Amino acid sequence: MFPEISEFYILKLLKSLRVITILDQHGEIMNKYLMVSIIIISSVSVLFAYSGGPPDNKCGIPGTNDCTQCHNSFGLNSGDGTLDFTDLTIYISGETYDLSVSLSDEDQSRWGFELAVIDMEGNQAGNLVVSDEENTQLSDNEDEPDFLKQTRTGTFADETEGEWSFQWTAPSAGAGTVTFYIAGNAANNNGNSSGDYIYAINQAIAEDGANVVFGDNRNGGTDSYVISSIFPNPFNSFASITLSIPREDHLTVEVYDVLGQKVETLFNGVMQPGDRQLSWKADGANGIYYLQVISGNQKLETKKMILLK
Repeated sequence: MFPEISEFYILKLLKSLRVITILDQHGEIMNKYLMVSIIIISSVSVLFAYSGGPPDNKCGIPGTNDCTQCHNSFGLNSGDGTLDFTDLTIYISGETYDLSVSLSDEDQSRWGFELAVIDMEGNQAGNLVVSDEENTQLSDNEDEPDFLKQTRTGTFADETEGEWSFQWTAPSAGAGTVTFYIAGNAANNNGNSSGDYIYAINQAIAEDGANVVFGDNRNGGTDSYVISSIFPNPFNSFASITLSIPREDHLTVEVYDVLGQKVETLFNGVMQPGDRQLSWKADGANGIYYLQVISGNQKLETKKMILLK
């Protein structure tokens, strides 16, 4: 989570101290100055260890490494600390949200984090915005997701926790569920990567409104095919669903969770025109689900359901 000391900066420092410029007549570094170099490298490791935030792509995005690649004294999420993220479960397209990450762990005394937000296609979702330049910074990448992370000041040395605030502008309509991937480093402030606890969480946030789409693009049929009602909503285990069908069609009616994974198929067959009734008895956990009407490969309409047992 905190970067390794760079050879470039070590050499730069040593040159500024006139250590490696003193050569013997054969062009070799004199032993005594080599020993001085080693001592100086050890003594300044703390200086560089927290200067620039963690490397990109260490926040636990599937298929990538996490911070335990370097901070490997303990397993991921093996400590007694807590990594928290703002309780945001639904977003409105184009809206800007004030968000925060906090990290605490008893007996640790320096803090770092990194996060990215990814859509269902693996691309960056929306835009991360630095609102606290003193404590946070953004790796603005052209061909990769952007990564928000702490600055050197934002490691909050010798404090009991780290907390970082930022903003996120949600993507345009139709992006569907997005996921924040967040990693935190609860460090012991010893100047190297040993003895640090790494934590990682991810939080899925669903798009609000009736036009949430999972998978392929929908067509323009949402004015014709209508999910007239879901009653009650929120519901406790059982929901009654009314569909208004303009013409005979082969339809599939499915339920998805906030991760875009199919939970259940409620209907798959030819449906006659008129008002048609379906029902869903939910056996899953409390939370947000989406009812979707599909014709062939076209997503006709999607509406949100909330299960509260």
